[in-house]
Amino acid sequence: MVQPSFQELYSAKSDEELLTIAADIASLREDVKAILVQELERRNLQQSPSQHRVDSRPAGLTPPRALVFVGALLLNTCVALFCTPLVGAGLGKMFHPQSFSGLLWKWWTLDLLCAAGLGFSITRLWRNRSALWAWIVPALWFAVRFLPVALSGGNQSVLVGHSVWSQFSGSECMNGLQSSGCRNFFLFTLPLVRGVSYSLGVYISSTVAQSR
Repeated sequence: MVQPSFQELYSAKSDEELLTIAADIASLREDVKAILVQELERRNLQQSPSQHRVDSRPAGLTPPRALVFVGALLLNTCVALFCTPLVGAGLGKMFHPQSFSGLLWKWWTLDLLCAAGLGFSITRLWRNRSALWAWIVPALWFAVRFLPVALSGGNQSVLVGHSVWSQFSGSECMNGLQSSGCRNFFLFTLPLVRGVSYSLGVYISSTVAQSR
């Protein structure tokens, strides 16, 4: 005698019997679960809320935690790097320094405060551990340029009187935006400031939340 398939077996049962089986769906094999869910959907029956969305989904579709963490980390890094200058541009219109040193302080201060504010605010809305590590990618990016410059102190490519500090502090921007030190400042130093300040804002927000 040929045994009926699970599809035939479930189609022959009443609605009450199917719901009773669905209440213990976790004990079924994955292929049997799929057949049961299809029959429930065909009859427009609701599965148990605690099981319907979790057990009816193939286990292979659940994203690994590491992948979720990396995705969230990249998202937070993008917010720190690209949203900070947008916020800073609006606030910067209120300040009009009359000297180059004042302009340099404006760049540093706006990026530091705006990035920290973004990290603090976003953590209040969306709590995730990856935000605390938003400084990693900017730090690696900074190291790519900083280490060769720092290690080439005696190299002729670094002109006499041009210290490592001048190469990354922005002070060389007074010689023009095309100078190597000015490019290093905008391409490497400011992203590092934004990433570190963003993570600092996240840390402060988390500390405040835990103290309540």
